[in-house]
Amino acid sequence: MGLAGPRGADQPRHLRARCAGPRPGGGPGSAGGGAGGRRGDGGARGGLAAAHAAAVLGGPLGRLATPVGRCPSLGRPAGAWTGPPPRGTFPPNATRRYLVRLFALVAAALGAALVGAAPVRAAAPRDTVARPRLVLLVVVDQFRADYLTRFGDLFGPGGFRRLLARGALWTDVAYDYVPTETAPGHAALATGAPPSATGIVGNTWYDRALGRTVTSVEDTAAPRLASGRPGASAHRLLASTFADELRLATGGRAKTIGVSFKDRSAILPVGRTATAAYWFDPVAGRMTTSRAYAAAHPSWVEAFAAAGADHLTVHVEAAVHLDRLLRQIRSLGLRSGVALNPATPPQALEYALEAADQVVVMTVNPGFGGQEFLAGMLRKVAQVRAMVDRQGLAVEVVVDGGVDARWAPQLVEAGA
Repeated sequence: MGLAGPRGADQPRHLRARCAGPRPGGGPGSAGGGAGGRRGDGGARGGLAAAHAAAVLGGPLGRLATPVGRCPSLGRPAGAWTGPPPRGTFPPNATRRYLVRLFALVAAALGAALVGAAPVRAAAPRDTVARPRLVLLVVVDQFRADYLTRFGDLFGPGGFRRLLARGALWTDVAYDYVPTETAPGHAALATGAPPSATGIVGNTWYDRALGRTVTSVEDTAAPRLASGRPGASAHRLLASTFADELRLATGGRAKTIGVSFKDRSAILPVGRTATAAYWFDPVAGRMTTSRAYAAAHPSWVEAFAAAGADHLTVHVEAAVHLDRLLRQIRSLGLRSGVALNPATPPQALEYALEAADQVVVMTVNPGFGGQEFLAGMLRKVAQVRAMVDRQGLAVEVVVDGGVDARWAPQLVEAGA
């Protein structure tokens, strides 16, 4: 979170850009916003991000006392910022003013309540509070909060159990807007601000200026490196994320990275000053990024097989030339697989079938949890099995999703 300091010409250009724009009054809130904020200044009810920031950084909320309209003084020479410049400017964050007032009121109330009580040990000096080396944000679609306790006995010693024991935990928080789509949710979790302040009002929406529907992260100026298709960045995000504030507070020394299957899920949580963001490109059939984050693919993408994978399955739609992609997978020493969406006809893979080691007939639609088995997929399994047998190939036919004791015998009979 930014510390108070004068605006100076010696600050990096990218930091000065953040402070451009009008003075206080109604700009979207940052990761520090929320507690005591009004809807007009972008504060999210409940102070989710503010409390999160204080808990993670280990410092008192009073450290957020940055005068509105002033930049953090980072004491670094010009050019010290090594990350990409944020596109555009962040709106002013008036929420901090209310946060400081709220903290002062709470402190005064606590002081009055403690009068006449037993002596209280003085708090440790601020400089001795340990700060974590890593802050981890995990977002799981359709994972209800009560699952953490409902299935808590099934967690191993690491993973969720470790996060619950050693991380920050809130048991009574809620979104104060509807509908709760994926992209607005990622933006709200990362900024503490509602869609009206972040500018991310949906996964897609109609842009009147462009005269067409746009996605939350599409950016024609930043093509994808894997396929050259129109790329993605956080340039539509109007509020700063906790990751942005961490980058600003450390003069760009902090590294913030987003990784996800979808571009919006990798990009929005780490904001507009991210060190890197990686997601899966269905056309190229591999992980990718865009020119908003790198000029070329990192070497580890090309060495994906060398990392230890022994089987790689791609969707029919992952490449224009599916047979070429499957042979490329085999050339790396991996078993090749191809997945059929429920809406994809078996004939779409017939020409490339000899290059596959396995066919996955998806019996639920991808991307949505809690679905029931699609009975119509029994016929598709039989069609794929007939296709494999007709060509005399040793290709495995498997299914995935919604299968229970009722459907298993019928799937085996169909050829799975």
